[in-house]
Amino acid sequence: MDSVLITKNNTDCCWVQDKFGRNILSVKDDLKFGKKNSEININENVIIDNSEKFKDGLEVMTAWGLGKVVAKNESGTYTIKIEQTEVEFPPEDIKLNYSVYCCILCKDHTYWSEIKLDFNSSLTAFKKKISSFIKCHPSQIVIIYNGNKLENIKNLEELGIYDKCIFLVAIKDPQELSILRTRNVKTSSKSPEYNAIKFTVNQDIMLTGLGFYKNKLIDVFYDLFIFEECDDIDNKLILSEKKIFVQKDEFEENEVYKHKINLIELKENAVYQIHQYLHNSDSNQFIGIKGLPNVEEKNTYINFKFYNCEIAGRHNSTDVDEGMIPLLYFFVKTEI
Repeated sequence: MDSVLITKNNTDCCWVQDKFGRNILSVKDDLKFGKKNSEININENVIIDNSEKFKDGLEVMTAWGLGKVVAKNESGTYTIKIEQTEVEFPPEDIKLNYSVYCCILCKDHTYWSEIKLDFNSSLTAFKKKISSFIKCHPSQIVIIYNGNKLENIKNLEELGIYDKCIFLVAIKDPQELSILRTRNVKTSSKSPEYNAIKFTVNQDIMLTGLGFYKNKLIDVFYDLFIFEECDDIDNKLILSEKKIFVQKDEFEENEVYKHKINLIELKENAVYQIHQYLHNSDSNQFIGIKGLPNVEEKNTYINFKFYNCEIAGRHNSTDVDEGMIPLLYFFVKTEI
């Protein structure tokens, strides 16, 4: 694991040497990591073991810059080709990865982290490394290097980054996102009174709202229930709202009404059911058609999978292919 230091200033840490003469980070024992008091240790696997074998053709970092291994010599040194020049280096002067430092600004804390990166790491991979220990989504991360925001970089090598470079990292507030599970709209020939769909999501999110289809000619009311499925007990009710008013849309300007809810945490791969019960409707009720079983939010790669859902003692007018419950609104769950 990469080492992480959380501190409010630079006086809480210092660099010391291990038994091999390599620099490692030492910190005070009373620093806080997130909401827990804990001692922060530097794991040995953060330090690159220079005794490992370097295969021919492998891209490595040297004091002269990036090069490729040409041969291992009888003396134990390696011949590295840097541009058009071949140079011999002892194994202790060769590295397989960058070791960079990040100063991550989050609310009232500053996170210091040493991160190991492959030479061909993309900017997205770099953001994922950072997000893995500060519990936010990579899309919220802004990386600044030499005063410039890094954008549209294929890989870090293009920046001319060397070992021990320092990056400034800022965290953006979460942005509300949405997914649409139906592609078209029509008016129903009958009143779709009882409607339910079940789904999973591949990452923890906070549900912020739902879409309700309007009626073309009359105002309608919905009851809304959200359940979490449980293996050993009955489904757990996590939201209940009754008589949600949805105004008619006789001019067909926007067939979906956005209803905000109190934030609900949805857990990765848990199974949820959304039930929308319609109080009054007619043959002018909008419904969705050409439904999708899998919907991915294109900017964050958060994926929703939808399944048919049974309603005890009732006919469900909604399934994966068509029906109600067209839109889900959410933002990525973060703990920073």
